[in-house]
Amino acid sequence: MKKFIGYIAGVVTGMLLVSVPIFADGYSKALDALVNYTTVKINGVAVESDNFVVDGKTYVWIRDVAGMFGKQVIWEEKNNTVNLADADAYIAAEEDSEVVASAGDTQITRGQLVSASLMNPDGATNGERLQNALDREIEAAVTLREAAKNGFTADDETVAAVQEYLKEFRGYYRENVAQMLAGYRLDEAAFIAYLEKTLILDNFRKYLMENTEFPEDALRAKYAEMIDDFQTAVVKHILIQTEGRTDDEAKAEIQKIAGELKTAAQFDALMAQYSEDSATKDNTEGFEVKKGTMVAEFEAASFGQEVGVIGEPVKTAYGYHIVLVTERAPEAFETVRNVCGQALFADWYEAQVQAWKAETPIEINTDLVERLSAE
Repeated sequence: MKKFIGYIAGVVTGMLLVSVPIFADGYSKALDALVNYTTVKINGVAVESDNFVVDGKTYVWIRDVAGMFGKQVIWEEKNNTVNLADADAYIAAEEDSEVVASAGDTQITRGQLVSASLMNPDGATNGERLQNALDREIEAAVTLREAAKNGFTADDETVAAVQEYLKEFRGYYRENVAQMLAGYRLDEAAFIAYLEKTLILDNFRKYLMENTEFPEDALRAKYAEMIDDFQTAVVKHILIQTEGRTDDEAKAEIQKIAGELKTAAQFDALMAQYSEDSATKDNTEGFEVKKGTMVAEFEAASFGQEVGVIGEPVKTAYGYHIVLVTERAPEAFETVRNVCGQALFADWYEAQVQAWKAETPIEINTDLVERLSAE
């Protein structure tokens, strides 16, 4: 407010004296106020305003002050803040406060939905991204209700953890913090609320995981279901890099080597002679490959080729490879028992979330969602 004072000039034009009783500590006092006592000018031009003078101080209603400078008053109820904003910002703030959906007593606003879609932009179209974000926000709302029933709320420990994260976040991004948040349509208060919500959900999920057990037969059934994911292969390869030579030169070199390879028995000698992977060229035992750990082309060869059969040259980002698979088998059940348990829990947890949704009154402003999707 202080920055406006230099522009406001007061000229006495008339007075109306009133007495207002003030009660404090068991006694009352008459407060003399001069109403509309002052004419307010900005750069010499009088402006309309209601005002009053108390104890020699002039008070002007904040909405009048905002109007004098072409601003709008935005009242942020969640943190008791008055924000004088430009008209466009005011309109944007009003739009962001529109309720898109409600889950129980939790409201999901337009601003919250758009921010969620920007932070997790899954979906090919704007409509798909918004719908996916809305589904996540509804599921988060119903899960937070269940978490609260089990004592998981924004307690002192949660708030402290969020503040510690914020400290690290500010230290990392420094003067770019506001810009980073603006990219997700967030201010700091909304970011804090997002962090608190995320931490509560994570802690609640961990609690459920630690306190949910599955019988042995269910674990073994999940192992059988996931058996392909547990496959491992032992492979050897001859690599000719594309770095330092043209693609055609690398391709010609690997084809020359492939022409020399008549049987698997020759592989170790030619691997030692030609391979440009110094970490494996002398490893005659081969190395283990698990699914999801190698580039796609190499993984396809490792799990697609016949065991003991030399494959056709394969190109990856590293160059050209000749791959020989010497063994392939699934990992033992005991080795991946925890993985099976985590997969069972993920299925169980998803079913629980859907059950909580079914028990929660949910309303969606479909017209607003459609309008947002079309933007």
